[in-house]
Amino acid sequence: MPEPRRYLFTGGGTGGHVVPNLAVAREILEEEPDARILYLGLKSGPERDMAAKAGADFFAIWARPFVSPKRLRAFLLFALALTVGTLRSLWIMLRQRPHVVIATGGYVSVPVILAAALCRRSVFLHEQNAKPGKANLLLSRLATRIGVSFEETLAWFPAGKTVLTGYPVRRRIAAGDTLTARRRLRIPDNARVAFILGGSMGSRSINRATVEGLPHLLGEETITVIHSTGLTATGHYDAWNDTNDRLKSVPVSEEDRRRYILRRYIDRIEDAYAACDLVVARAGAGVVMELATIGKPALFIPKSDGADNHQLVNALTMKEHGSAEVLYEEIYESREGTITRVHGDQLARKINELLADQDRLDAMAQAARNFAIPNAGQENARIVRELAHRKRHIPVKSSQVLVGELKDEDGHTHELFFPLTTMGHAASSDIRLKNRGRGDRALVRRAGRSREDTTYTVLPRRGRVMVGDNTISRAHTLKPGETLRVGDNTFTFNARIETREDPPAGGRVLANIVITGLGTLLSRIFGLGREVVLASTFGAGRVMDVVAASLTASNLFRRIFAENAVDSAFLPTFVMLYRGGRKKEAVRLFRTVLTASTLATVALVVMAALTVSWWLPLIVPGFREKGFLPDAIKLTRLMLPYLTLITLASIFGAVLKAFGRFSAPAYSSVMYSIGIMSGALLYPTMGIAGMGVGLLLGGLGQVLMH
Repeated sequence: MPEPRRYLFTGGGTGGHVVPNLAVAREILEEEPDARILYLGLKSGPERDMAAKAGADFFAIWARPFVSPKRLRAFLLFALALTVGTLRSLWIMLRQRPHVVIATGGYVSVPVILAAALCRRSVFLHEQNAKPGKANLLLSRLATRIGVSFEETLAWFPAGKTVLTGYPVRRRIAAGDTLTARRRLRIPDNARVAFILGGSMGSRSINRATVEGLPHLLGEETITVIHSTGLTATGHYDAWNDTNDRLKSVPVSEEDRRRYILRRYIDRIEDAYAACDLVVARAGAGVVMELATIGKPALFIPKSDGADNHQLVNALTMKEHGSAEVLYEEIYESREGTITRVHGDQLARKINELLADQDRLDAMAQAARNFAIPNAGQENARIVRELAHRKRHIPVKSSQVLVGELKDEDGHTHELFFPLTTMGHAASSDIRLKNRGRGDRALVRRAGRSREDTTYTVLPRRGRVMVGDNTISRAHTLKPGETLRVGDNTFTFNARIETREDPPAGGRVLANIVITGLGTLLSRIFGLGREVVLASTFGAGRVMDVVAASLTASNLFRRIFAENAVDSAFLPTFVMLYRGGRKKEAVRLFRTVLTASTLATVALVVMAALTVSWWLPLIVPGFREKGFLPDAIKLTRLMLPYLTLITLASIFGAVLKAFGRFSAPAYSSVMYSIGIMSGALLYPTMGIAGMGVGLLLGGLGQVLMH
């Protein structure tokens, strides 16, 4: 039985990013009842309750909108939130193992898609608006497929992976019946109805304009108004209370007020849609596409201070298609500060004008239906399911190489897979010779890449080196079948043609460059933040001197083990074995190096910690006179275990580099800076030991990053 698929959705901040995700999720569950729906979003956003209500498993992450680097403090908070959000998303993905990630935009999507790219997960990105948002434009490079709601949007994204899928509208939106809905709302069958709303959270300018224009609207005896104020209830504005307070001073009779249906929020919005003849609303992508689906004329009031004027572009696009009219807000100064407003008499006049012209409403309704893309929810779900069920096929290229080998007198074969193979009596030699006391030594150099231009050359270094019956004193190119003697050891050189798989170049080179570049940028930003935090916390004094000395001591060992040993010895050997088709030997080498390095560094850490009071004064001789030495010894002992952690991280990072995955090592250096900054935060409560604890936390983070 096939494994149930796991679908991870992200997108939030407003309901407009959440609703299409949940619509696609419902379509998926129609086809795959056992599928698991996961949702990553903001803890404070509407997605938390909406996802939980839809039966999805919700996971909160931290994210902040992008700000200019000119606002340094806010930019550092953004960078911190992006890093933490990406790490949190990585952790969730590694545990939940989603088959595909679906994103609808908003800044909360950025760390999730970055994590998906690091985990090599397929990504379906959906853009709801006519003009794409900055987040989606950035993330489009990392997406596997992209769906858009407007035909005009296709030009903004790569043509090869972008398709017009439409906006996934909830099925129940089109399920309303006019007669049934009007009976539920107690609206006469012959009434002309305007439904006014400002989205799920409401709009101050639309609410106040509705109340201001109510006498003009209800002055027409056949007009009924349905008004949804929205859920906003903050210290700056409470939509429900503000609307009711203003209604008290509106000169409307009790008889006329019966034709005014006021609600804070309408759960069965399909009834309001079905009952009305005209919808007055914001121009968010959700309501625009819902009205197109059900064929309703609209009067759009786009948000004037929205990001990148998305709503304005949406509204004008629908007006061009003949399904809507547009009324604009204006910005003005009031006692509440700078706010937007719509004149109530203008709103009422426009609504009355449209409701009085049935032929015009019919034409607008038909234009809306013509604009809609049928079965958009099913089409988006189909693409998502294809991504979840597809098997990743990576085209493999192969090439022929010339492999040289030396066969000794005992019948053992030594493959010459290093660019330079050493032959000698030392334990470090690649091919160890018998009769250790003689000190004979030679090198075999491999040159060339293809089968045709590959040569193997023996270089005599010490003692007697012979090819055939001739002693050589300079470089000699070996030929198959020739005998090589080094001291008393005799080898026969052979060469064979071997077909090997070349490592795939991959189709995500640009994505890898972007992710790695972002990781490098973040590491530099956090490096700057680290120095700022240390300087502002400690200045140029005793603590900084102690930290610098302890870091110098621990970094000395780190460079020997974590950088030189791993990068210079382990990495090239692992790459040569793995790409040479000897995968089992490569895995065995990895296990051996991991075990040996762990044991060696632990032993070194213990020995160094026990003897630190002897060797540290030799490194920082002036500390004894200044009285810094006790703190420096204490801090160094705490920092030394960092050596083990960073060695493990370096080994894991070397393996990732061998497979062309450079992004994790780039991001791991961020954890070092976070560790140092954490130590500065711990210093007031833990003293100098807090710096050591912070560094250890940073080292642990580096291991987890790999």
